[in-house]
Amino acid sequence: MRSGSTILSLRLLHEFFPSYKKVGTYQFALYQIIADFAFLPFGGGPRKCVGDQFALLESTVALALLLRKFDVELRGSPDEVEMVTGATIHTKNGLWCRLRKRT
Repeated sequence: MRSGSTILSLRLLHEFFPSYKKVGTYQFALYQIIADFAFLPFGGGPRKCVGDQFALLESTVALALLLRKFDVELRGSPDEVEMVTGATIHTKNGLWCRLRKRT
């Protein structure tokens, strides 16, 4: 950042542009798009993570290598697993498993 640069906070945007919600410009629409993806793991829109596909492939390979060496057994009954929905679908109390080294 150069010396003397100005940083504009989105919270203070209304002080500099009183009618920013009425203006249909691309800049203000871009702020909304970025905010929509703020809490997703790899983001989205114009500022999406460039390495997201590599990270997903890498985690798939790591899981495959783990499953080659271990048998996975669910601890407890599948009926006890409670699902919770929100931005993503996940288990309420985790998914407890037992790993046994393959022979």
